[in-house]
Amino acid sequence: MPIFAFFVLFFFLELFLMVMTAVEHGWGWGVFWFEVATAILGVMLIRYNQEVTMQSLFQQATGRVRPDFSLALFRSARVTVGGILLILPGFITDGFGAALLILPGLHSFLLRLLKAPTPPRQPPDPPKSSEPSNSGRSGRIIEGEVERPRNDPER
Repeated sequence: MPIFAFFVLFFFLELFLMVMTAVEHGWGWGVFWFEVATAILGVMLIRYNQEVTMQSLFQQATGRVRPDFSLALFRSARVTVGGILLILPGFITDGFGAALLILPGLHSFLLRLLKAPTPPRQPPDPPKSSEPSNSGRSGRIIEGEVERPRNDPER
């Protein structure tokens, strides 16, 4: 019963905010069209997300991409919940829905932007050897066994 009461109070809070915004700023039709536009945007996001998720899971299942099913499903759930919140009328649900859609991408963008570029890695210098080096040779030693052909005269 407390969950039902929460949703009823939340609905009236959303309705109160929309009416007060329309009355205070004179945006009656503007508020209405804003809610219609966010609902359409939410439906479009859910449909597009369904296609993208299915393509991603198919590519991972066929081995074209390294499998990371949990990440793909988490992203899909995040976009779906954000789309549902955009479909529901009200400023608070629209704000939460937009935050679910924008903030994870903004977070990764800021991390890439703020990350200092690292210089390319140089291969380590070969260790100095006390053995005399062969002049004219590269100095690389390849360990292994040598087999001579059977018809070798030096044998």
